[in-house]
Amino acid sequence: MRCPDNEQWSAYADREAEPEEARSLEAHLSGCEVCRLTLRSLRAAKRVLGAEPVPAMPADLRRSLRRSIRDMRPAPDERSWRILLGGWLRPAAAFSLAAAALLFVLWMKRPVPRPTEAQAVPADLLLAAHDRFAMTIPLASAEVIVSAERPLLAGAASREEEGRDVY
Repeated sequence: MRCPDNEQWSAYADREAEPEEARSLEAHLSGCEVCRLTLRSLRAAKRVLGAEPVPAMPADLRRSLRRSIRDMRPAPDERSWRILLGGWLRPAAAFSLAAAALLFVLWMKRPVPRPTEAQAVPADLLLAAHDRFAMTIPLASAEVIVSAERPLLAGAASREEEGRDVY
């Protein structure tokens, strides 16, 4: 039996799969350890990523972006080139966009090798290995890192006391 692709498992994990497809995926799960591991890893990754707060855009960056967009208005000399090129520029842009869309669709339809049971690694193990590796990078002294992270560590301790998972 051929294993479903990651898009199907993602839709199933998000409860977006059609009822018939969900039943088919559940039936497949009962006999495929690799797919159970894949689904478990996908759900763990979604849980970890969903818990991260979305940072607000700094006000100075917002002002800078608005200023840059405002300054992008073409100069009078540039407008004359646009008039001259306007006859073929739009069809060329449309062709380029269509070619890019076709390449994207072909790339998304490529066969993706499924991990074997020996290759599949749960997301929490990958995150723990990443954290261990990240701590070995000599970016600053330990005192600087600990002093900068002290508020986050205190927040993590309070979340542990509330009984929530902390990664």
